[in-house]
Amino acid sequence: ESIYDKASFEKERERLIEYEFITKTEGELTDADKIIEFLTSDTMQSLLKSGSYFKEKRFMFTVSADELGIENCNEKIIVQGVLDCYFLTPDGAVIVDYKTDRVTTESELTDRYAVQLDMYEKALLTTENIKTDKKLIYSFALSKFITL
Repeated sequence: ESIYDKASFEKERERLIEYEFITKTEGELTDADKIIEFLTSDTMQSLLKSGSYFKEKRFMFTVSADELGIENCNEKIIVQGVLDCYFLTPDGAVIVDYKTDRVTTESELTDRYAVQLDMYEKALLTTENIKTDKKLIYSFALSKFITL
């Protein structure tokens, strides 16, 4: 069932509250219009059409300390995390990271999260042998995708 319209979204929100995936307060704070705008965006429609998308992808790999900017250190560092979403295109993976930070400019997010998305790119290459075509942040505050 689609949640691309407000009535369907409200029904899904009530289901999530009923089954305690979210609290009533969290449900009330959820902005239906922003979520529907995100889900109906060109990028998310491309994701659905790709037929090959992955959500909440856990990863773990090692990286040398110097790759993280730690000088004079030969140690390996374990990097682990969860990639929000990626989908495959003929040119490689498109990484989509959702952010709810209350920001007013794109640069606040790109400055804050560039290294994180670089690690997602490295995780896909290292653990899945998948090259990345694009890295995107979706800002709910700005209601837009930002390319890194």
